[in-house]
Amino acid sequence: MPLRIIGKSPALYGLFQQLKAVMDSDVPVLLEGESGTGKELAARILHYQGGRKDKPFVAVNCAALPETLIEAELFGYEKGAFTGADRSKPGKFEVAHQGTIFLDEIGEMPLELQAKLLRVLQSGQMSRLGSNEIIEIDARIISATNRKLINEVAAHRFREDLYYRLAVFPITVPPLRERGQDIILLAEYFLREENLRGKKQARGFSEQAKASMLHYSWPGNIRELANVVKRAYLICPTEIIEHTDLLFGNLLPSSDPAQHPPSEAAPPPNAQPAAPALGGASLKTLKEIERETISERLQYFHGNVSRAAKSLGLTRATVYNKLR
Repeated sequence: MPLRIIGKSPALYGLFQQLKAVMDSDVPVLLEGESGTGKELAARILHYQGGRKDKPFVAVNCAALPETLIEAELFGYEKGAFTGADRSKPGKFEVAHQGTIFLDEIGEMPLELQAKLLRVLQSGQMSRLGSNEIIEIDARIISATNRKLINEVAAHRFREDLYYRLAVFPITVPPLRERGQDIILLAEYFLREENLRGKKQARGFSEQAKASMLHYSWPGNIRELANVVKRAYLICPTEIIEHTDLLFGNLLPSSDPAQHPPSEAAPPPNAQPAAPALGGASLKTLKEIERETISERLQYFHGNVSRAAKSLGLTRATVYNKLR
């Protein structure tokens, strides 16, 4: 992905304005938003278009490190500090000197380590594990979470004092479903990338495919969209990607877009989601959905079972079995 955010939507413009406001500042920024919305990209933009752009950008995923290793990764250690420490190693804060440290999934940090991080942020100093030497810290702090961190504070899972240290300037990265036509711009970008990497060329998306993408809720956000485009590129039999080539989160082709509310009509941020309707048509079983999907593919390929099966990643025998 390029070091820019693709789109023209009002939601994205609001994000741009907030990023611009703190671009040249060193204030700590907390990026909140769902998984896959592009929080790390926003953090990189803050760094590489800011005053520390020529210094290191160091990303740490707090959720990916075992609890026993997070402290050593952040603050470093001296040889012999613990079993297996056969050499000294600088921590991420040292590596990020005069640059930016990005603490991703900060809400997953254990409470005990939160206390130590708070002391480091308050004092601007730290020591490696196994050493009493004081090291001065000079790094901009950008953190990110897919949780509502203030709610974690209320639930006593995150320190209130650390929250206010990190959230000097909180920014919410909007979910893809609130970005309207940005969905199509991003899909077209991802398709161009697939054309560059792949062995065939897809010219674009049909209008029905675009409508399907605009009406889908994208729970996995931009990351999910990239995967959907990749799968569609691989299975589409023509130069145009049709709505039947779009395999969404459940790996089933998209249904009629008219049956779903459009993403452009997303509710305002503070609106409460409506409860799902329980009256009306009954929910379809997975078997019924599969039969409809296969029937739709057969119709699309004019009854050619082999091509329909291949586009779905199934064998001919499986197709026949599911239609019984």
